Amino acid sequence: MDLLPGFTLALQRLSRLGTPDAVSGDRIRLNDGASVALRGALPDDAEAIQDMVRHLSDHSRYQRFFNPLRELEPSLLARFARSDPRGHMTLLAATNEDGAERIVAMAQYVADADSDTADFAIVVSDDWQGRGLARRMLRRLICVARAAGLQRLRGEVLSTNRPMRHLMRALGFDLLRHEDGPGLVRVERQIAVTEWRCSGSTGWRQPAGNTM
Repeated sequence: MDLLPGFTLALQRLSRLGTPDAVSGDRIRLNDGASVALRGALPDDAEAIQDMVRHLSDHSRYQRFFNPLRELEPSLLARFARSDPRGHMTLLAATNEDGAERIVAMAQYVADADSDTADFAIVVSDDWQGRGLARRMLRRLICVARAAGLQRLRGEVLSTNRPMRHLMRALGFDLLRHEDGPGLVRVERQIAVTEWRCSGSTGWRQPAGNTM
């Protein structure tokens, strides 16, 4: 389940908008009872992020990046491996496999330096799709964005990506016609008010027992 917003333009105009908040980790439980750790990305995560991208199926990779790339270019990878809630925020979902951490999903937004809007995207590893991870990660990403002072998130999804279109509606996004034609759908929502509870000063922490 994947989403691609206008990340290229957003990255080009990105500038740091203040000192990054410390985004600490948390755990969430999925529909099947499995749990993953959510945390902000760090520069040391670059190799693990690249490994996740390399192991995506061609289908998942295309739905996220709209091209058949096999791995991220170094400059783009460096931008993904950072967590600045006021600029470029990357939220990672990680699990422990055979004593080693594995990144299984990545949700991001890039704030527009000239407004209170951010472009966002998410990608989930193929073997972790359909388990409720995308929904939970996007809720958390929205909370972090709201706590950072952002007011609106926007993105793009392939019109053929029915699971993501359904998820966007479920999360309160408007699905709009895209100026580039029927192959894409533009999604937007205001985030000043959410249908779920955002707790903590960064919008990160959840109450004990709440699996979002």
